[in-house]
Amino acid sequence: MLVLPRYSNKTAGKLLPQQRTRFFCSAVRPVKVSLGSVKQIVLPLKSGEERAFSLRPNQSVRQLISSIREEDPSISSVVVTDSNGNRVSHLAKIGELNHNFQIRVDSETFEVNVQNEILEEMNVLTNSEVNDLCTKAYYRKIRQRLSEDKRHHMPYNEYLQWCSEYGLTEEQGQELSKALHLSGEIIHFKNNRELKDFLFLHPEELTNAVTHALELKYMKIGAAEHRATLDKILEEYIPLDEEKRLYDKKAQTYANRSMYGIFGYLVGQFSVLAHMVWVDFNWDIMEPVTYFVFLTTMIVGYTFFVKFSQEFTYDALKDRQRKKALRRLYLSNDFNWRRWKALDSEVGDLVHKLGAANAPLRLLNHNKQNE
Repeated sequence: MLVLPRYSNKTAGKLLPQQRTRFFCSAVRPVKVSLGSVKQIVLPLKSGEERAFSLRPNQSVRQLISSIREEDPSISSVVVTDSNGNRVSHLAKIGELNHNFQIRVDSETFEVNVQNEILEEMNVLTNSEVNDLCTKAYYRKIRQRLSEDKRHHMPYNEYLQWCSEYGLTEEQGQELSKALHLSGEIIHFKNNRELKDFLFLHPEELTNAVTHALELKYMKIGAAEHRATLDKILEEYIPLDEEKRLYDKKAQTYANRSMYGIFGYLVGQFSVLAHMVWVDFNWDIMEPVTYFVFLTTMIVGYTFFVKFSQEFTYDALKDRQRKKALRRLYLSNDFNWRRWKALDSEVGDLVHKLGAANAPLRLLNHNKQNE
């Protein structure tokens, strides 16, 4: 049973061959009608009450009008019109009405929407289901054309033209290209300003080219196995890394003290030369001495450059002092630096594969403690 809302004059439906139909009012939820049940509409009368009127496919329009008048004798005029406002013949059958039609009772007009009933028991499809089925068929056709195209890539506008040929809208074409991109059947960089106007039809060729150019290596084992390997390596790596960090701190301290010592030496050298110039001797005697001191400094700097292939700067000198102290600590404590370096490389590679966020908690805590 369906309720008819009140409307001002609106369009009505066309007449089509007799078929099973469901009648309901727009903006009003229709009552579900089971197969074989009598379909009804509820019409408000002048008295303010509502009455249900049966709508049988073989029932004539005359019979419907008569039943309405019999229910409320005060009604003077009942007219049924089609979508063009033309009056429907009294001899027409209710089952022949499709889409929209109107029932005008005196000065009030009621609109009735008519839809084909879905009869699951008879395996009948509705228009929307048929449209959806056709759309999916068009999707498969376009997908097949894309896979059979021998080109490396094609303009995106040409792809949209293909969709238009099959009756698909631009929005449907965009949804299809997005789905094919996610499935890996095509590649479409829609957010890339330079590449968004192209579809790459053979993703494997593009992937192979990028892999070769960047020398990428694909993971052959899962994250769980990488994590298990990393946990096993950390058993040996963390103690070695803690020991190395201790030696690094000691070597850095030694380098800082060495630089302070050199600074003290320079201050002492200045004091001695100044005393000899202004107290013990005069500039005529000390000028050659200062020249040889300056020349000796240049010789030391050039020797540093030749031996270590580094420019003689304060930073380079400090770094050499640190490395010298570190080497001495390694040798005196039998620290296996090569083993630590190999483990450090393996840990870094596994963390890169897993992602920093997925690294074991013990490794994260270890790095945080030594920051």
